[in-house]
Amino acid sequence: MQPIPSFSKASSPYIPTSNPPPPAYGGPPPAYGGPPPPAYGGPPPAAFGQPPRTGPPPPSIPPTGFPPARPPQGTLPPSTPSPMLFSPGMSTPGVSQPPPASGQPPFSSHGVPPSSQPPPRSGVASQIPPSFPPGNPYPTPGLPVPNPAAQLPRPGGPPPALGNTAPAASSKPSAPFTPSPSPQAAAPPQITSAPAPLQVQSSSAAPVLFAGAKPFSSGLPHPNAPAPVAPQYFTPASTPNVVGPPRSFAPGTNYPPVPQQAPPQLFTPAGPSPSVGAHTTQMGTFAPTAAVPQQGLPPNQVKKPEAPKPKIDPNQIPSPTTLFDYNRTLQYGTKSNNSPPPAASQFLVIDEGNCSPRFMRSSLYALPTTSDLVKAVNLPLTLTIQPLADTLVGEEIVQVVDFGGEQIIRCQRCRAYINCSCVFLDGGRAFRCSICDFINQVPQFYFCPLDPTGSREDLPYRPELRTGTVEFVATSEFITKPPVPLDYLFVVEVSFQSIQLGYLQAFVAAIKETLAAVDKNTKSRFGIITFDNSVHFYNISGSLRQPQMMVVSDVDDVFIPIQKDVLFANPTESSSTLTALLDKLPSMFEQNKANQTALGAAISAAYQTLESNGGKILIFSCSLPTQGPGKLANRLDVKVLGTDKEKVLYAPQENFYPEIALKCADAKIGVDLFIVAPSYNDLATLAVLPKQTCGQVYFYNQVNQEKLKFDLKRNVTRSTGYDAIMRVRCSKGFSVVDSYGSFTKKVTDCELDLANVDSDKVFTFTLQHDEKLDEKTIACFQCALLYTTSFGERRIRVHTLALPCSANFSTIFRVADLDSISQYYLRAAAAKTKSLALPSIRSWIAESCINILYAYRKLCSSSSYGSQLILPDSLKFLPIYVLAMMKSLILRPGPDIKPDERVYSCLALDSMSPALASLYIYPRLTPLHKLSLVEGENAVYPPAVRLSIELIEAGGLYSIQRGNELLLWCSNNLSAEFSNALFNLPSVSTVPAAQLRLSLKDNAPLFRVISNLQQISNNLPYRIIKQGEVTDMFFASVLIEDKGPAEIMSYVDFLCHVHREILAKMNDS
Repeated sequence: MQPIPSFSKASSPYIPTSNPPPPAYGGPPPAYGGPPPPAYGGPPPAAFGQPPRTGPPPPSIPPTGFPPARPPQGTLPPSTPSPMLFSPGMSTPGVSQPPPASGQPPFSSHGVPPSSQPPPRSGVASQIPPSFPPGNPYPTPGLPVPNPAAQLPRPGGPPPALGNTAPAASSKPSAPFTPSPSPQAAAPPQITSAPAPLQVQSSSAAPVLFAGAKPFSSGLPHPNAPAPVAPQYFTPASTPNVVGPPRSFAPGTNYPPVPQQAPPQLFTPAGPSPSVGAHTTQMGTFAPTAAVPQQGLPPNQVKKPEAPKPKIDPNQIPSPTTLFDYNRTLQYGTKSNNSPPPAASQFLVIDEGNCSPRFMRSSLYALPTTSDLVKAVNLPLTLTIQPLADTLVGEEIVQVVDFGGEQIIRCQRCRAYINCSCVFLDGGRAFRCSICDFINQVPQFYFCPLDPTGSREDLPYRPELRTGTVEFVATSEFITKPPVPLDYLFVVEVSFQSIQLGYLQAFVAAIKETLAAVDKNTKSRFGIITFDNSVHFYNISGSLRQPQMMVVSDVDDVFIPIQKDVLFANPTESSSTLTALLDKLPSMFEQNKANQTALGAAISAAYQTLESNGGKILIFSCSLPTQGPGKLANRLDVKVLGTDKEKVLYAPQENFYPEIALKCADAKIGVDLFIVAPSYNDLATLAVLPKQTCGQVYFYNQVNQEKLKFDLKRNVTRSTGYDAIMRVRCSKGFSVVDSYGSFTKKVTDCELDLANVDSDKVFTFTLQHDEKLDEKTIACFQCALLYTTSFGERRIRVHTLALPCSANFSTIFRVADLDSISQYYLRAAAAKTKSLALPSIRSWIAESCINILYAYRKLCSSSSYGSQLILPDSLKFLPIYVLAMMKSLILRPGPDIKPDERVYSCLALDSMSPALASLYIYPRLTPLHKLSLVEGENAVYPPAVRLSIELIEAGGLYSIQRGNELLLWCSNNLSAEFSNALFNLPSVSTVPAAQLRLSLKDNAPLFRVISNLQQISNNLPYRIIKQGEVTDMFFASVLIEDKGPAEIMSYVDFLCHVHREILAKMNDS
């Protein structure tokens, strides 16, 4: 970290905000006719994941490396993406098929040439056992079409419960789901033969429709219409061949033709499309069904089924593994594309006037025009904001603008900041605010004439008018007191338990390594306080040869015994004193026998030390506070775990910590907790400190030296600010109603007071629709963060996002963002754990998923057969994401989960970027044993594996990316080749996981892949777990597609449950 100097107005307008700190840009516009503006951007994407930027700005890339920008967004063209119906005999995205044998014609299973088959739809569906009468559920071409609604009685009996009614858990993998017959429900379909092939004619001829059908349409262009020009996000390398039963489309339109030419694509993928796979021939398998008693017959008489009952092949249902293609890097233009790439994918952002999705993501990228539309689609309106997120190498860095003492250009009515969505009028003398439409006069120093297109002539030199994210140097109106650099105070427990278990040595080693990594030019100061049943202060002034220690034993009324300034030292100016103190700490307390700890007194002393200027308190503790203010009783009762009374353990039990947290927040002090808890530590009570001061919790069941060093180093060296206020402004028709995250207090619903803020903090805002809008309206949202950098400079980070509005249901669903929606539900569920029982929260999430899919079925695909579960393409992974959330540590039932672990999982979401949160919901499982270890070969990431025990290979080696954890699972039968390449051992079967250390060769493909997986995960260190050890339980919890604890279904069972509920709602309506 380096201080950010002030430069003259003639400095370059392209200034980084990462290390080293940039100069400021500003001043009057340059003379017209000068040199062209420099090209923005960075180097081309690397072969693997990109780490956060840590060095100087990269060299610029030529303008030809960027995709063409699309004209300004208006109303999205209405589109009716008809869902693809997955049925036996139809192709399934993401599942490949072996090529035909030599000599066989390239025909499908139904005898239709691939070239003559219809194109895929934008929707996705899974074949779920329907409620049709026995026989072929699909109509034969040329025959009247039966009315599905008339033949779909509501399934009898209650649906599978999400509560306590499911069978007990089993350690064995669940068998494929076979719906059990009910005597009060219509029998499931008895499929005896494959459906008749779909007759497809050439694209120039009119399509053949089956009897009784009206001309339908999918919303795709007519074959004689010109090719579309709007770029699309995912374009498959080749159009897959789809063969199956006739499909239903929205009434009143034409049957979609076979596309003649793919539309131009903005991205240049390096491999096949992650969303469309190869051709498949059969979706499910079949098995005989036992005899079932029938209504009206004696108990000893049964009627045999006429045909076998279908089973679902788990490999044929949607899988998020298609998102994890790390062998290519996409490019995303913020205005050239309708919706951003999946958060967990590899992509580079080109800022075209909308802020990067790394900074702000919306749940919908086509906003409903009325509140009735919002209620109809059942989709949440949210903004997920990470205001200080890191940019990647190859992306344009955030520009800093300095107006040289002049006022920052803002709207006089709503106080929004100038941005690229504002429109200049009257020859450049006025501008219309993008938030409230108020006409503002342009100050004389900011005036610039307009060119013939209506744009300012100095546009290339004005980052605030060209990019969606910009940072302003704050003027005097935003400064209430002189800003100073950020101070850090370490508060370390030195009790008997901390020494005997080796925690003190681990804490000291992590602090020493972190101080060595601090920027040599930093102005920040560091201090140390220790505590057991008393509080110890240390004079580490640079004028002393050895540090001096002072002890305050009156923990009920703690005070600072010496001058506050001598408690801190700069790691560059007084490194010898700090190092000497850290070296002596373990030996100083080696004979300490104090078991009591006074954590509350130590926090009070740290608050008194920092209250004048603010700063950060980093607490290292391993035992429950038992003395002085804030002492806690062990309230853990294992009998309440897994019951409705468990929620009591997630609320704080002591008023001291909320009170001291408010004091710290008012003094602009952030508190971080590093807790190593071999036993119950009541994290729910202690976590009030970081939650209300915008801090962070780090929790370890046992000490992990490498992870502790990484976490502390990341905490101190990342971009950090304090004394911050964040405000979200919405344009006409929208307003903020709620927010989730770590913050001090709400000034209003749209304004948060933040004691500290850093590059990992994420906030979620929920919006409401206030009034009717026109489809031509462009809604605008702006997030402004006023904060003081760790170097002592006052800045304003501004993100602006402009989105179109639409009254078309299909358009709204088509550009819905799965990551924002799923992470909103997860954060809302975490907040509900303090007041609701876990079964109620799980039921709420599952019902929300059902309502969304039912709305899509009703509004966009009502004419489809009831035998198929229709999933919109943008939300095809929503069921598995919801099931994964129900199986996460936040909501998973069972007394085996410690309350502290559940509380930590809830708090960790506040510091997870959308990418990490996506991997927390559905982890990435990479089979590293499929890599080639031959030197000189290109390292290629193996395809990710579905999270099911049936797909885990004996002797395998798997990398697990799960949120802020990175694990390496080794089988006991790992081959000697990989054992030697990984650990330099002939075998790992007899070596415990705690003794295994990675020892990779620099030129090995395995080293390159593992290193890049670490870079993708923010350089997290690997934690090694082995088959058969206690840590292997974690690996079992990752396999979320299998049947979980007694109350949680498998993925296939959950899809069946969702389908039954949707059919019930359809029948009721």
